[in-house]
Amino acid sequence: ALVVTGAAVEHLPFDEVRWLPELDRIVERAAGDGRPVLGLCWGANAVGHLLYGLPKNVYPTKVSGAYETDLLVGDGPIASVLDDRFWSTHSRYAGFDDEALDACPRVRAVARSADAGTVIAESLDHGVVMHIGHPEYPGGRLAEEYRRDLGLGRDDVQPPANVDLDRPANLWRSHS
Repeated sequence: ALVVTGAAVEHLPFDEVRWLPELDRIVERAAGDGRPVLGLCWGANAVGHLLYGLPKNVYPTKVSGAYETDLLVGDGPIASVLDDRFWSTHSRYAGFDDEALDACPRVRAVARSADAGTVIAESLDHGVVMHIGHPEYPGGRLAEEYRRDLGLGRDDVQPPANVDLDRPANLWRSHS
C-alpha cells in the first residue's frame, strides 16, 4: 500500500510543487500495480489531482475544527463501517472542488460535511481512498495548533469549530 500524507504546500498550485512529478510516478505505479493508495489531507488532493485530474480549492482562511459529516454511500470497505453521520477533524487551507469531484466518472464522494466539504472520496473500485481531514489527530491537537498559530502572530485563523479549547475531546476516534 501507499500512503501520501499532508505537506505544507497546499497553498501552492500543483504545477509549482517541484517534487510533484516524482510523486506522480510513485502514485501512478502503485495504483497501476493494483496497490491500495491512501491520500490524507494535502495528500488526498494530490492523489485526486494526479490520478483523476481533480482540481483543488484554496481557501482564504483555515478550515479548522471537528465537523459533522454525512455518509453519502453505504457500500465499499470504507463506507460500510461508518455511521450515517460522524465527526471528522480538519486543519487545512485547501480542499476538494466538490463540483469537479462529482462530475468525475472514476471517483465518488463517500462522505461530505456541510461546513467542510467532501471529506472522503474513493475510486469506484475502492482501491484509492482520499481523506481530506486528519483522522489521526488526538483530541487536543486542534487546540494546540490554534494556540501555536496565535503565538506566531497569525491573524488568519479562527478558533477551531466545535472544539472546547480548555477541555478538547476526541469526537472522531471511532471513525478514524
